[in-house]
Amino acid sequence: MVVRRPFAVEPLQADSFPGAEALRGRLDAALEALSFAPTRGPKLRKTAERTVKSVLMDFARRGVVEKYFVRCNEETNLDSPGAVVVEVIVKVPTRVRQFEIRLQAR
Repeated sequence: MVVRRPFAVEPLQADSFPGAEALRGRLDAALEALSFAPTRGPKLRKTAERTVKSVLMDFARRGVVEKYFVRCNEETNLDSPGAVVVEVIVKVPTRVRQFEIRLQAR
């Protein structure tokens, strides 16, 4: 699903797990500023990775997410010119979900 901002978070259905919509909203808000970043490359990828980890850490403290894995490097961005891809895997109390975040260049 493409949101109106210049990046897209793959769909997180409300019934995926409790807190999915809240997580999506926080990720949208946290990553919005990065979509206007003047630089691309390793520095932006590292910043995007840290931003997503920060949001997930907060959700882990609240018990919405049990464990998470975030990766944003050359390997996750091989086939995405003009975008930054952040691979995210979360383990929630009932199931594991994986999704991808793409920051489109402006």
